[in-house]
Amino acid sequence: MVFFGSKQKKENENGTGKLLQKLALQGEKDGRMLAALMEAAEGQQVVWQQLSEAISARLAGLEEAVGLSEKRLRRQSESLEDLLEEWQEQQREREYVQAQLLEYDRRERALLSLVDCSRGHFQLLKQRLLAESGLSEEQRAAWQQQLRMMDQEAATAMRRCGMEEVGSPGETVDYETCEVLDIRETDDAAQAGTIACVYRPGRMYQGRLLAKAQVSAYQGKKEEGETNDNRN
Repeated sequence: MVFFGSKQKKENENGTGKLLQKLALQGEKDGRMLAALMEAAEGQQVVWQQLSEAISARLAGLEEAVGLSEKRLRRQSESLEDLLEEWQEQQREREYVQAQLLEYDRRERALLSLVDCSRGHFQLLKQRLLAESGLSEEQRAAWQQQLRMMDQEAATAMRRCGMEEVGSPGETVDYETCEVLDIRETDDAAQAGTIACVYRPGRMYQGRLLAKAQVSAYQGKKEEGETNDNRN
């Protein structure tokens, strides 16, 4: 019994030694692994530190670039605002000028109408005055001279404004600028086709016809034989 007990004890001691030996080997192995892990962790920490510094530097560069971009955008925005204000000011000036031009055009048309009406009335009064039977020859001549001077003054003033009157006695009838109201026969072949009398002068403004002259025109007398032939 003593022999078996000592043997069992020895076997237990051997088993315990082996277990301790295994545990020691395992602990050494685990220690090496832990040291490797710690070393890897330290290396990873260094990598992360470097990566963090690189990211921080990159972010700082991006923030600086963003700041510069914001400054440029603000300057561009200010420039655009200035341009917009200038464009709006020019638009207001353009609208004002257009309104002024429309007003000038309206006034110009009104003044041209007034001149046309006044000259037409003057022509009628002149004709009525010269046709007055109560005037002596001397008075008629005096009035004709006075009226001629008034016509010359009016023509000079109208030329300064770019206006002129068309249609005068003795001129060849121009149907573009004259409206023939009646015909007067004449034996003088040189007079045929010319203006005999002006009832109302025509008026042109800057090369544009405002009103045709209302005139009486000469026409050569037709021979009696020509008249009969035409009737046949």
